[in-house]
Amino acid sequence: MKPIWASRVRLCAAVVMFALPLIVHAEPLIFASYPFGDPVRVQRGLAPLVEHLADVTGTPMRLVITRNYQELSSRLADGTVDFAWIGSANYDRTRIQVPSIQYLATYLEWNRERTERISFYRAVILTLADSEFETVESLRGTRFGFTDPDSTAGYAYPRMMMMTAGINYSQFFGSVFFLGTHENVIRALLAGSLDAGAVSDGTLFNAQSEHGDQFRVLMWSPPIPLDAVVAADHVSPALTAAVRNALLALPADHPVHDTIERVFGWPAAGFSVMPDEFYDPVFRALELRNR
Repeated sequence: MKPIWASRVRLCAAVVMFALPLIVHAEPLIFASYPFGDPVRVQRGLAPLVEHLADVTGTPMRLVITRNYQELSSRLADGTVDFAWIGSANYDRTRIQVPSIQYLATYLEWNRERTERISFYRAVILTLADSEFETVESLRGTRFGFTDPDSTAGYAYPRMMMMTAGINYSQFFGSVFFLGTHENVIRALLAGSLDAGAVSDGTLFNAQSEHGDQFRVLMWSPPIPLDAVVAADHVSPALTAAVRNALLALPADHPVHDTIERVFGWPAAGFSVMPDEFYDPVFRALELRNR
């Protein structure tokens, strides 16, 4: 008769052997975001979301803010990023380069009345309220500011809007600047360094709350799909599904949403899975941008 303790040792060893793959990770997975504002602020605003996903899935994760839009796209392609919060134009460009990128969900916001969850936002071309400029056409020869060449609301859509109006910005404006973030465009306008610029409507609303009615909108864009959460192609289907389910299960009053609204001023309302064609309209803006 074999000793009881020997059987127990073998049983414990078997349990540990099967449990280890579920709880042991050599390194935390990387959840990355593009720098849509000050990187420290982006880190502060998204950290609770990443911590929540790590807790719910039992998978250690670390939040990384990339230096620019292109780095996020490149790192999704080369597999050094596992999950990402990505802007719509950057997402479309990345899925052209890496068709196997895995879409998880789309970020949602409340409308201004907080009666409906919406999946889009808009870009605006704006100037100061006390300026002489009343239309985009009146900006000929002026100083104009975009955010980043890979930005959706800060470049791709405003350029499409200008081209639709018959404006080739490189020949139309006296000087053009790429200032990196939407907030930098607002700062430059207020400092008198720009005559006009392009930002997201959320940036405009935040600036109005902080600085009052100092801005005049010259043009609004069509609706733009809100940011997506995606996974690199090497992430397992099981983990991809777990993260997607965790996003969709976030209740409207969850602290993750409170933090996003407090830090970014965005009326966060959760996440939803959209149809495959949802981001297709962004392709037109990208095609025009590349002409």
